[in-house]
Amino acid sequence: MVTSHLSAPASGGRIDWNDIKGRVDLARVVTALLGPAAKRQGRRLLWPCPFHDDHDPSFEVDPQRRTWRCWPCNLGGDAPALVIKRNGVAFPEAVHIVAELAGIVPPSGRSASPPPRPAAGKAAGPPPERSAGLPWTMPWPS
Repeated sequence: MVTSHLSAPASGGRIDWNDIKGRVDLARVVTALLGPAAKRQGRRLLWPCPFHDDHDPSFEVDPQRRTWRCWPCNLGGDAPALVIKRNGVAFPEAVHIVAELAGIVPPSGRSASPPPRPAAGKAAGPPPERSAGLPWTMPWPS
């Protein structure tokens, strides 16, 4: 199969994460989801964490390792793990969103925005169900 840099091998409309993960610019994906980085520390970029009230940016992205980590939340992972956690979608949809945000496949018209959050003070529903074998977090590489 011949593919260009703008397409990804897919079967049945699914994108194989193993085929594209080396081409994903995590900083570009996170910027598309969270806006510009708040600051830079060496090669790492920092944002306010989208998962907790964060006044000092603690959401760290290492573009070389293609990983993210929030130390106070004890969460981390790769690009699909971020989309799964932030948007509450399944892995195949998260990979497709990442491929679109990274410019690997053309946009399909799906929104990368998460579903609306409940207003402050209202109880949130239960967390989305996890698929077997798909961890919410990944160990932070040494």
